[in-house]
Amino acid sequence: MRQIADEIVAVAKAKGVHLSGDIMDKQFQMIESQPYNTTSSLQRDMMEGRPSELEAQTGTIVKMGLELGIPTPINAFIYTCLLPQENKARSPMSLS
Repeated sequence: MRQIADEIVAVAKAKGVHLSGDIMDKQFQMIESQPYNTTSSLQRDMMEGRPSELEAQTGTIVKMGLELGIPTPINAFIYTCLLPQENKARSPMSLS
């Protein structure tokens, strides 16, 4: 998770987004305060075979990284692994 976040921060900085120096610590404190079995909406959608926010979240980081010359290998790996399942959930047969 830390590597994923590091890539996101690198892309944000390259885009000129100002982030406070303690943003990562604050975000991870919030994550760690959640109950053990907490899941994200993206995870729940993927687990239930529904279309998710994969493209809008992870896909966007990967694409921006490519455009800006910022390596995003962890996000790219996750995106590549989950894209077939996302495409299946978005196929006309799944939506009917």
